[in-house]
Amino acid sequence: MIGINHTKLNNLEKSIIEAINNSDKISGKLKIYEAAEIAKVSTSKISKLSKKLGFENYKQFIKYLSKESPLPQKKESNLEEKRIIDFLQNFDINIIDDLIKTIEKYQNIILVGYGPSLLAAEYFAYKLKLVVKKNIITSSEEMVIEKLFNENTVLILFSVSGKFKDTSHLLNKLTGRGGHIIQILDEYNTNIEMDRFSQVIYLTQSFQDEKLLHYEKSRSIFFIFFEKFFHRMRENIKL
Repeated sequence: MIGINHTKLNNLEKSIIEAINNSDKISGKLKIYEAAEIAKVSTSKISKLSKKLGFENYKQFIKYLSKESPLPQKKESNLEEKRIIDFLQNFDINIIDDLIKTIEKYQNIILVGYGPSLLAAEYFAYKLKLVVKKNIITSSEEMVIEKLFNENTVLILFSVSGKFKDTSHLLNKLTGRGGHIIQILDEYNTNIEMDRFSQVIYLTQSFQDEKLLHYEKSRSIFFIFFEKFFHRMRENIKL
């Protein structure tokens, strides 16, 4: 799991990312001292920024900025089982805690999904209504989302890959309204417009079978994530 939270960054840190992103030298092989030279800061500053943003190390950070993703896996009879095991072994409870804190800050919650991911969002909404007293809706209708989103709203967009539906038009309309927008992805797709989101959560660092159509892909890891999320919420309520 990787949880990327842009809201934790100050203006200097945002300018460092912008400088590296705009450099013609950017690639997954860019050395940390080279990134420091581009941004005119120390290597320790780059290292600290990588971890503050949510990455394990600089190598993971620069591969993300350069949009370098792992190669899609080829079809295997037990690929999904391997992905689930990997998800459980690399599960990060801190990402759950951060998500819970974010949800607690907002009175309105909009859960968005398309195709089978909408069904996953509806399940999450059903369980969430049992533990929090907030205004919670699930929708895939752009007009509804645009009408309801404001500075008191957290919007959570669920997607396996982030490729099924182009949400750029919707995000353009929501920009500047305040609020908080989170993208939760199963697959490690680094080609999304990460600056459009307050947070991006990658549940895995892998891909499902590349031959599967979007609606054929599994949502198993979503549901395991949901159960861990609500287990943590119940633990917090008991404290």
